[in-house]
Amino acid sequence: MKYKLIAVLLAVALLIVSLVFGYIDNMMNGSTDKFPEWYIVSSNYCHDLCDRYVDTNFDPREGLAYCEKYFEIDLNKNGKIHGEAGKLFYSFEPSVCEDRVYCSMIRSCQWGTKKSACLTPEKCKKLMCEFYTNQTGDYKRAESIIKEKMEFGSCDTYDEGISVEDEKRIRSVRPLVLDWIDVFQDVDCSGEDYDDV
Repeated sequence: MKYKLIAVLLAVALLIVSLVFGYIDNMMNGSTDKFPEWYIVSSNYCHDLCDRYVDTNFDPREGLAYCEKYFEIDLNKNGKIHGEAGKLFYSFEPSVCEDRVYCSMIRSCQWGTKKSACLTPEKCKKLMCEFYTNQTGDYKRAESIIKEKMEFGSCDTYDEGISVEDEKRIRSVRPLVLDWIDVFQDVDCSGEDYDDV
């Protein structure tokens, strides 16, 4: 009886170890069986845009290419995109508008281990404010360009998958949906709003 229990425990341990190593091996060898094709294509595209930004010693035009790039993706697979909200990855994540899925929602642009070595939506806004203010000579015009380029999408922001009433879920939802709206809804390029970013 004692030996049977040990044999069963050993078999379970070996099974767990083989599953873990199989998963690690798939990840290391670039297996993408778990990811939909839209994710692989858009993620690689966004990764390339981020690499160009870093490789050009942070040329603002390359940063804008990453910040402003969006995709139209039929996430809920109903054959419609305009006015639709869909989940990016898992059912418990917040929805996004299918006609405005930005690179920063799909893949972060990170070039180091520090938290500051990342092109966040806030940094995108700062970069855009500086670039478009310099280009037009008018920060109000820059604000209107940014609002035009960084629309949340045509879906209803009060869609139950996007708006969040439950305070317990606010923390997990905040990075993708609420922060996006906070950052780009009321853009202020006068200088005071983005000095600390």
